Amino acid sequence: MVPGGLPSNFLGHGIGGAKDLPVPPELAIVGAVAALAVSFVVLVLAWREPRYDGHPTGRPAPAWLSSLTGSGGWHIAMRTIGMLFFGFGAFAAIFGQDLLTNPLFGMFYVWWWVGLPVASLFLGPVWRAASPVRTINAGVG
Repeated sequence: MVPGGLPSNFLGHGIGGAKDLPVPPELAIVGAVAALAVSFVVLVLAWREPRYDGHPTGRPAPAWLSSLTGSGGWHIAMRTIGMLFFGFGAFAAIFGQDLLTNPLFGMFYVWWWVGLPVASLFLGPVWRAASPVRTINAGVG
């Protein structure tokens, strides 16, 4: 039992190691490779024509939101936030302890998988503005 009286297998999608898998690691790796290969084969065979060729879809954003996310201050703020997260993640990866309490894991699970989709739902393409790769590329270029 875990705290709160829940069964121990209730938290099935938590952060764990290879020892926590219910199947042998070799079988998990083979399954992951097979899933990746099948998805790319289906993509190559089924996606014959471009579907994202620039035609606008959906409704336009409100004018105040478009002016906010299109401003130079917005892009500078988002690039700064993105680089701060990148710097913190790099520091945690290099100098942090090799434990599950390392904040790098939480950054991936919380920031990328929960935070970015919610922020993008309300503010548009947040990752395009906050991506540290785009910021480094803009600085080098």
